[in-house]
Amino acid sequence: MTFYRLRSDKREELVRHVTELSRGLAIESENPHASSSADLFAPLELLEATLRTLELRPGSAEEWQERIAEARLELEGSVSDLSALQAQKSAHAADFALRLGNVQGRLATLERGGYPLKVAAVAAIAAPEVDPLQWLVNEFGTWLGRAPQALGPVLVLLDGIIGRDRFAPAIADSCRKADVCVASFDVSGMAAHTRRALYASLDRLRSATPLAVSDLVMTLDGSHENARGLAMELRELCELGKWQQREPAAIANIPDFNLGVLRHFYVSRGAEMMGDSTDAAASEGRQSAFATRLTSALSAFTAAESARAAPRLPFGKPEEQRTRYLNAAHGLMGEIVCYDATPTRAMQCTFAGSAVNYMPNAGALTYGPDRSSAS
Repeated sequence: MTFYRLRSDKREELVRHVTELSRGLAIESENPHASSSADLFAPLELLEATLRTLELRPGSAEEWQERIAEARLELEGSVSDLSALQAQKSAHAADFALRLGNVQGRLATLERGGYPLKVAAVAAIAAPEVDPLQWLVNEFGTWLGRAPQALGPVLVLLDGIIGRDRFAPAIADSCRKADVCVASFDVSGMAAHTRRALYASLDRLRSATPLAVSDLVMTLDGSHENARGLAMELRELCELGKWQQREPAAIANIPDFNLGVLRHFYVSRGAEMMGDSTDAAASEGRQSAFATRLTSALSAFTAAESARAAPRLPFGKPEEQRTRYLNAAHGLMGEIVCYDATPTRAMQCTFAGSAVNYMPNAGALTYGPDRSSAS
């Protein structure tokens, strides 16, 4: 194998050539249906990867500037790609425009903020070698559409309907429009022991990762014989820690899981995303809102666990403090919702008194800024 060292003064020229080549391959055909979706979106995915590197591992100031220059070149190419797709009236133009708008905003935020001065302190908190959410999806489910390219809200879909689930496409489409990724798990087709392992792992990760503030949706057919069992399992997911106690062996399978380290990493990442800006537009942005909610929830969990050691007045009761902190954390967590295709009185009674939002025979499903995990 031969390795080549790239001179720094030639880096920009090479990036320009690679970007132009990728763009040419993606739209080389005049027929808008001739290129595959993967080919068309390849240049945009290259740009998303560059931005993710800038957001997670900025490197030195010089490296940061070089990557910003790369991102600008890649953005120019993607804007040209969108113009070509729109001229061809491609069916992919709307999706491409949505993702392009997202990356334009991310790049503008990075450029406006400049090189992160606190990068040395943040870099000391190493990112997990195995992304916990990606591991969960690889192990038990699939992504409906693209996987997340950066830290942000995710919807967890537990598909409990055997056969065609009429809710899933509507949920996926609504989330795509809101730029929320969907992690889907076919619980109706899972063996019982696999489903228990999923619940235990999900329960554990919801106390230490962005899953804490991600919404969780189960779809059911209330008239089916499997509905009551799945409904009871969902109800128990509302009680954080219950599935961990029931299935402790499943938790051991999560690679390199250290609750304190993971929580510390995501709190630090959330704080970095919030930044020190007092710009009103930045503070109201969805990423800032998501980061604020994430750091608050995970910090409240940590405060609850350290309540006994915290200083307090002589009459202070650590157990009451712990309960207050836990209540605060639970109030910040994502929603747990059940959509029932064939609602029954029995299903309604099953969820009565629980934290599950039971939605019988829901009509149009929307997932927007007013109720997403980023709000």
